[in-house]
Parts: sequence; structure tokens; C-alpha cells
Amino acid sequence: MLRDDGIVLFINDCEVIRNNTPISTIAYATLASANITQCGREAVSVNLSPAFFSVGVNTIAVEVHLRTTKFDRYVFDMEVRGLSDNGTF
Repeated sequence: MLRDDGIVLFINDCEVIRNNTPISTIAYATLASANITQCGREAVSVNLSPAFFSVGVNTIAVEVHLRTTKFDRYVFDMEVRGLSDNGTF
């Protein structure tokens, strides 16, 4: 994922990843924990357990939280890759 500044990722309505956001309850106006200074974006790579997914249709949702309310620029990009049973793409 490429994000600026913080993200919360949900799979099938369950929170599974929180990056650069407070550990407390997240709300619409919650700010990210820190500012990302590398051109305003940072790549985050994670491996997700197959246990998060169901057979059939799955829903992935991501909240993006900025560090400040002074800017309205958002950066977000995501790629999802699946592995076969032998661990290859």
C-alpha cells in the first residue's frame, strides 16, 4: 500500500491492520500519529492470513487519516496479490 499519512484496513468488517494511527478508538476526524515526510507518501507491505478471507466475495475497506487538518491531499494506492497453495504468486 502507498499511503499518506495513516491507514486502518478492514476485511469483511473486521479491522486487521492499523498503521500510523492511534491505538485508541478511530473516528472520522482522528488524525494520524505522525507525518509522512518522504514526498508525502510511504509504502507499507503486509502479509495477511488467509483466515481473514471467506470463500466467495470479500470486502476490503481502508480508512486514510491525515496528520493535520491544514491540508486536504490524500495519497492511497493498494495492490492485492494472492498466493497459490504452494506459496507462489
